[in-house]
Amino acid sequence: MSEARLAAGMGGAVVVLAAAGWLLGRAATPDVPPAPLPMEIVMDEGTADRAVAPVVQGRALAPTPSENRAPEPTAWAGGDGGVPTATWWSALAAPTDDATTVWAQPLALRWEDETLAVSLRGPEASGEFEGVTFTPFVPTLRLTGTLAERPDVVDAGPLHVRLATDAATLTLAQGMPVIEIDLVDGAEPAVIEIPGISPDTTAFAGGVHIRGAEGTWTIAGADVASIDGVRVELRPEGDRIVLAPMPGDADLTAWEASLASAVAAPLMGSDEALSLDPDGAARQVLTWDRGAGVGPIAWPDDRLDELVDAPEPIGHLDSALGRMTVFAAGRLTVRAAAVDTSFTPDGITDPGALVAAIETDLENAPAPTAGSYFGGKRLWYHARLADLATAAGAPELADRALEVVRDGLADLADPTAEPRLTWNDEWGAVVMVPAEFGSDVELNDHQLQYGYWVAAAAVLAEHDPVGTDAFRELVDVLAADLGGADAAPPDTSARADGLADHRIWSAYHGHGWASGLARFADGNNLESISESSFAWWAVARWRLATDRDDAAVETQLARFTIETHRGADRWLPTGPVAGRPWSGVVWAAKSDPSTWFHASPEAALGIRLLPLGPNSLARYSTDGAVEAAERRWAWCAGHGGCADLWPGLLGSDAVVAGAPEPVLGAEPETGTGTAVLEWWRQRWG
Repeated sequence: MSEARLAAGMGGAVVVLAAAGWLLGRAATPDVPPAPLPMEIVMDEGTADRAVAPVVQGRALAPTPSENRAPEPTAWAGGDGGVPTATWWSALAAPTDDATTVWAQPLALRWEDETLAVSLRGPEASGEFEGVTFTPFVPTLRLTGTLAERPDVVDAGPLHVRLATDAATLTLAQGMPVIEIDLVDGAEPAVIEIPGISPDTTAFAGGVHIRGAEGTWTIAGADVASIDGVRVELRPEGDRIVLAPMPGDADLTAWEASLASAVAAPLMGSDEALSLDPDGAARQVLTWDRGAGVGPIAWPDDRLDELVDAPEPIGHLDSALGRMTVFAAGRLTVRAAAVDTSFTPDGITDPGALVAAIETDLENAPAPTAGSYFGGKRLWYHARLADLATAAGAPELADRALEVVRDGLADLADPTAEPRLTWNDEWGAVVMVPAEFGSDVELNDHQLQYGYWVAAAAVLAEHDPVGTDAFRELVDVLAADLGGADAAPPDTSARADGLADHRIWSAYHGHGWASGLARFADGNNLESISESSFAWWAVARWRLATDRDDAAVETQLARFTIETHRGADRWLPTGPVAGRPWSGVVWAAKSDPSTWFHASPEAALGIRLLPLGPNSLARYSTDGAVEAAERRWAWCAGHGGCADLWPGLLGSDAVVAGAPEPVLGAEPETGTGTAVLEWWRQRWG
């Protein structure tokens, strides 16, 4: 690692980037703060060390076996703590190739042909695959030379990532249509390429506008030294250059002022604060920290109604998320209406019928399995039966179901049994083996899998708090792994300092991501948004069941509320896919009507309904969400009834819509069972 990269990344440094003094002599802009001091690095050594395995019930987790290890994060230089996985930028820390694209939104970046290419395009319909919408990567600007070196990741937060090369530090952030470049002293001239460039440029106080074939780029903190074909050599006025695509309808004065502010007040970090309002609504405050300064922030138009007291727009941009409105801001506040956060089933009208169904399900329960996904689903199947039995007044059946949960957690706690928890000390991640769906070698799906284990443990803790103490540290570590140590901190004697502070949850998108390393041209992806939101519900229930009604509970329930809205009436994303009102796999830059495991519409719908239970009530908390269910089943009525897969699970959505349930006979979803469907029908009357 070079000295420049080491200086930016050593010891878990917090990188504080301050503007050089170049702006002091320029014409003032009303909202631009005075230039701060030159760039400096403020070191914060911290105590986190991913080389040290968490201690669970007095025993350190064993190392993850070599065959279950993800590729080493060779480009991570952000300190000794856990490396965030399942983020929009995680591929940058892992070994990768030119095909990997980082979708910062609205910008997309790809290292290719010895350049760093930048694209800004909206989604299009695929001409090859029916129902697929994708966002083409079309370079509108390229960084060249040493600016285009493969970077190391030196700092990251809920919204931003900072990258270091030998020549510069680059700062990117979700929602920030800006690339901030801090040049290293003595670096070679900064050269960019703009396809279809016009030789005519427009200067302003603090920078220059350069028109190309794909739009106009604004360069703040520099002017043009020379233009040779598509190549532009920039003449920096100081140590910092800011590059941004100019909105076609920009308020030019406000746009230029926001970029001048971004030069003078660089992005120092990012933050997300989650809370619940007195009425149960989730409130999310997103901060792009520029101190007293502001910068351009872009927000998807289909989510503008979520913003509280939004600033005045200064323009619009197209992106993979559709049309976006640009503001000059440093903070946005998002509000999501309250949803049903019930933990236990209510609305039982026929206890006898429910008890009979519980007895049937106990006799026909899924066979024991040691896998990280299906093992957890089996425990939740029994924990949910315990919930239903308790509500139906059948405690003996609840005890019978909970014995399976207790035995399953005991096996997980036994390092000689399977499954077992292991520790990947290169990433700082808990890996359950045997692993399923790449949760080991790609660090995929941790919230989609571990959420089942945490939820089952929560039910056991509600019934047997003393007995559950034997598993408390085990479940705490799972919860901290799936949710990030900041959002679900273990407060027992478990030592888990090596876990990443944040991972999986995307503060900007309002949902989790599934791929751990996300080494795809279309970025990260998610298909089972319901299992993702279920994980936050599970962690909140676990903490409450273990007498910790704390800020972490509020954080998890706020996530649950926000992500439930993304997957309910909005159904992620809005708009039909292949003519039907729900999508399959949603990527950062693509929407696919199929799923990873099956191409049918039933699979794409069912994967948005798992797992059925009290957590599912939240999905139908608004009139809009119920109307969305009605639209789905109106479509099904004209397309064979959506009865080819998982009819019972899909029938739960039909019940809400007031539509006929699919006729049983197709392959069932084995984790659902008959009892929860019986309760669901009674609950909805």
